Amino acid sequence: MEWHGSAQGGRMGWLAVALGVSGAGFLPFFPVVSLTLFIAGVACAFFVKVNVTIDASAVRVSGPIGFPRVAFPFSRIAAVTAIEVRPMKVGGWGYRGSLTVFRRAAWVVRGGPGLQLDLRDGRRFVVTVDDAEAAARFVSSRHDVEPE
Repeated sequence: MEWHGSAQGGRMGWLAVALGVSGAGFLPFFPVVSLTLFIAGVACAFFVKVNVTIDASAVRVSGPIGFPRVAFPFSRIAAVTAIEVRPMKVGGWGYRGSLTVFRRAAWVVRGGPGLQLDLRDGRRFVVTVDDAEAAARFVSSRHDVEPE
């Protein structure tokens, strides 16, 4: 049995489109600027939607085409909490932070419901996902993870 959820953010989508269109518009005049804007638009497109899958062994988070992606085996998760995500409190939209460097990371596509994973090594990962309370219940009811 698996749980699937997702969240989609309008701001990143509009930004990706605006950068792509701007890049195309500048192509005849400023090819380097055009290429830079196009690459930035493609990068933003990876963070327009986030998918969360919880299966028998892990919480898996991925972008709209399955990339980028991260996975958190249940053996690493100490607690799971459904929270209200405020983008500016976690650094903004997109993938913010670093679990390796800052011990905190967030994948934010919009404000609203989200899932907070407190890892056993003291690190924390936050992801926006619709019906985060159901995801937290799913994890805590099936695995040795504390709900908060």
